[in-house]
Parts: sequence; C-alpha cells; structure tokens
Amino acid sequence: MPAIISAGVILFASGIPGNYLPEVKYFRDWLGPDKFVHLVLFGAFQYFLLDGLQKSQFRDHIRSSFMLLFLTIGIVFGIITELLQRYVFTGRSANIYDAVADAIGCAMGLGIFFLILKKRTMTS
Repeated sequence: MPAIISAGVILFASGIPGNYLPEVKYFRDWLGPDKFVHLVLFGAFQYFLLDGLQKSQFRDHIRSSFMLLFLTIGIVFGIITELLQRYVFTGRSANIYDAVADAIGCAMGLGIFFLILKKRTMTS
C-alpha cells in the first residue's frame, strides 16, 4: 500500500502545472531543489516497492533478479512520468535530468532498503 500511495504522490506532483514550478534548463543546475525532490520521491517509491515485496508471500524470492526487475520498474515509471509531463499534463515538459534523478533516486532507495534489511537480519 505505501508503494501505491507513493506512486500516486509522484503522479500528482508530476501533474502540477509547470508555471508553479521553477524551470531547470542547464546541467549545472541539476542538483537544485527540483532534483532533490525527484531523488526523495523515487527513492521512497523504490524502497516501498521492495519493502512491500519483503513483507509479502514472495519475501523468500528477494534475489538479484527481483532487485533488477524492481529497479527497472522504478526507472520506467520515472520515464513514464516524464512522458506524461511532455504529452499529457498541462504546462509541463519532459526533462532528461529529471529522468536521471528519478533513476538515481531508485538506486538510492534500493541501497537504503538493503542497508535496513541487513540491519534487521543482524538484530533478529
């Protein structure tokens, strides 16, 4: 459920009209507040996806192939949100740097998940 809520928050935020948000055009500006939001939103989304899997009946199947699949799902979702901004949402445009920040956020979420999972298994 947290992953679904997280995805909904991402879609809602992606649909906010562009005139309410600062525009980032240059690579040197890519680490601004906008990219930080992408890192956090997609990091949380990735973490919640993996945490949901770990708490499900499939928890014994958490292996590298599942991690790659879920990382791919997160990255593709980031690309889809950029395409929605380009073609569907009013006043928005796609940005390759946003997609890169989404992918990095997903990788960070995966890393945080593994750190927490490792800590859980060490204390159990």
